[in-house]
Amino acid sequence: MAQETDAAQTPPPAPTAPARALPPFILPAAVVGVVAGLVFVGVGRSSVLWMFVMLLATGLAIGLVVWKAPGHAGPGALWPVPAEAATVGALFGTPVAAALVISEAPAGRAMRGQLWDNVFAPLIAGVCGAMTTTLVAHPTFDPGLPPMSHHPRAEDLLAALVIASAAVLLGMGAVYAFLHVHAAFRRLRHPMLMLPADGVALGALGPGRPSDAVQVFPAVVIGTALGLCAHALVPAVHPAVGVATGVLGMLLAITRQARVSLFTAAVLVASPSVLALLCIVSLPAWLPVTGRAQMQLREDGTPVR
Repeated sequence: MAQETDAAQTPPPAPTAPARALPPFILPAAVVGVVAGLVFVGVGRSSVLWMFVMLLATGLAIGLVVWKAPGHAGPGALWPVPAEAATVGALFGTPVAAALVISEAPAGRAMRGQLWDNVFAPLIAGVCGAMTTTLVAHPTFDPGLPPMSHHPRAEDLLAALVIASAAVLLGMGAVYAFLHVHAAFRRLRHPMLMLPADGVALGALGPGRPSDAVQVFPAVVIGTALGLCAHALVPAVHPAVGVATGVLGMLLAITRQARVSLFTAAVLVASPSVLALLCIVSLPAWLPVTGRAQMQLREDGTPVR
């Protein structure tokens, strides 16, 4: 009787998509990936004005979709996830980060079918975006930090905890500021006003050198700056430790994706000895962010938690 009850309570396995349902996604996903890679290369090699124009054009395009084709943009749409994966693949020059993003994202929402069925098209887009960027631009994600040649010591752990905590607090401040900024943009009401205004704002915030691969993600830039600032203030703090833990804390607060945060921080410093510190520091750094408001809003403007 107990076995029958347990069997009745066991949820059925997720259905697998038929093999013929996946191939039609290959070509569109590949096109999305190639376009994302070419756009990234164009932005990286062009002026700030080109970046400004591209962001404004993107806002106009998305605004038209939201306005004229309801349901084809936003969380329930089909192609934002492959586009996100393609962009991440192009930015990092590797599909690994894209795979981490799209495999961790379903954990926070309902998913139909098997995991690999859901990540099939996004991973193709990520691979094509990464290959396009690599073949055309040969990017590097190495900021040139000196590697940490010694094993982590107690002072390294203390510095990592302090810097990661400061980055988390700074990142959470940005999350709560985003709520007010988003509310200001919502007062524009029409998507053809809101989304182009978003593009203009992003373009205005990007006056630096667009070719610098480290300045791809604002969170990575801020975390890197925080780590280098800690090293400048306290020279005993190794720059690899400062940058890695600063980026880790900032990304945990902004993205709530631990895999991506650990991957990005580890790739930036390329020091195997720092990896153990990152794993340790990620545990207390996660406590202040879990269950808090995210940098993602529901349709009514309330934050996702």
